[in-house]
Amino acid sequence: MAQYGLGCRRFVPTRRPRGAGPSRLETHATLRKVATQARNVHASTTDMPTLGTGGKVQADEHAPPKNEERDRRKGKAPHVLVAGGGIGGLCLAIALQNRGVGVTVFERVKEYRPFGGPIQLQSNALGALEAIDPELAQDVIANGVVTGDRINGMLDGKSGEWYFKFNTKEPAVKHGLPLTIVINRYTLLDLLTDRLQEGVVQTGKEVMAYSQKEGVVRAELADGTQVLGDALIACDGIHSKVRSQMKGERDSPAYSGFTVYTSTCDYQPADVEEVGYQVFLGYNKYFVSSDVGNGQAQWYAFHAESAGGTDDGCMKQRVSELFREFCPAVHERIEATVAADIERRDIFDRVPTMSWVDGNVALLGDAAHAMQPNLGQGGGQAIEDAFALSQEITRCHSIAVIPGALRSYSYQRMGRAATVAGLSRMASFMTTTYRRYLGENPHSFYKHVPGLLPLWEKVETLKVPHPGRVIGQIAMMSSMQSILEYVATGVSLPPEDRIPYCQLPGVAVPRRDIPKIKWMLRGLPGFAK
Repeated sequence: MAQYGLGCRRFVPTRRPRGAGPSRLETHATLRKVATQARNVHASTTDMPTLGTGGKVQADEHAPPKNEERDRRKGKAPHVLVAGGGIGGLCLAIALQNRGVGVTVFERVKEYRPFGGPIQLQSNALGALEAIDPELAQDVIANGVVTGDRINGMLDGKSGEWYFKFNTKEPAVKHGLPLTIVINRYTLLDLLTDRLQEGVVQTGKEVMAYSQKEGVVRAELADGTQVLGDALIACDGIHSKVRSQMKGERDSPAYSGFTVYTSTCDYQPADVEEVGYQVFLGYNKYFVSSDVGNGQAQWYAFHAESAGGTDDGCMKQRVSELFREFCPAVHERIEATVAADIERRDIFDRVPTMSWVDGNVALLGDAAHAMQPNLGQGGGQAIEDAFALSQEITRCHSIAVIPGALRSYSYQRMGRAATVAGLSRMASFMTTTYRRYLGENPHSFYKHVPGLLPLWEKVETLKVPHPGRVIGQIAMMSSMQSILEYVATGVSLPPEDRIPYCQLPGVAVPRRDIPKIKWMLRGLPGFAK
């Protein structure tokens, strides 16, 4: 399974029984019945030709009838092969299964086990998930922790004062989408796999390569087995084997310039009912923290440095030293963390590409558009991909039109995915220029100019707001809410697939009556706190 997320291995909350938590919304009753009926239309989604290393069809329970190729040409639903059983791959499989399309998922790991920490699912991801499977979406929301009705935003790392506040509830209500939640990654995967029929997910099998001939895709697995299908969808992550073959050796992930330390700790701030997640800004570093429920907080400490670094000593101590000038709120979270639970990873993404398709093979999720985690949209964009692709494949009246359907999917998704990935990059770039006051963090070349460094140190003592920080705040006040609205609600969901609604505080989630004044910054734009 492609491990996109980061976090603590300790955070595995007790999963609530299916149906627990928020009551089912009556407006989804009809859609739930349709989804259930659709899953039963296609009695088995695992019928696909399996070839041994010798190229002969193996006799097994999944062997197709001899006239399978002829039947498919006559217009029967295609059979789709999915490389990778992460969030994107499983959501695609569920969407196809619910629409009566045969699907088989090949997942590298032999067994799904708890790993990583909580994952954020914003309004767009939950809306797309509801369009895929309304009942599943309600189970996911019931097992998550709502943060979308709380204050979220950025603060100055040193002072702990607010720099900008986000209102993610407003666009969700406006567009009739669910509020943002965080949910344990393993719990999410458990819910997804539960929705699939037995045999759909084949664990311990990794797609290594593919070939195509006359509209039939041959997937080559790591164990030497070869499998035939009408389409192959690569959901195998940022280091996708399928993408490597499609794009060639020169196509490789791009290093963001940042390494991240992350963990989940037993920590609950006094304002937990008012504040969801916070980003503490510094020069070439930033610290992100989010409430994840159960009296715990998840944090990410990003620091600009070269890729491939290692820690010989205690990672907890290094994080504390890297952020030594940051406010007490940051260090309280670090101190509450068990040192052994901290993980480190270099952050990579992908440069947007204008080609996701090769004949009957297509890319999805991180394999197509791996992005930095700054906007929490990696999983969300993969779910959007899964919904869009399932729609296109369902419309195929024969396997001959599958290449066109895959291209149509890529045209729909390419622009939005590239935009969100670009915004994620910009978020980290901002910290490379962030300074609270003039004179802070002088450029390295200043020391080579006689008298310049001492002068700059004196300027810092005057505490003159840095022009970049002032302009940045003004720019955010004028545009950030619109950007957030696009990111969190820009998914296109036809009304026949999803009825607009938004769970309101006090109805489906705990009531949080946050006074309007707490959402506001005080002071002139550029100098507000």
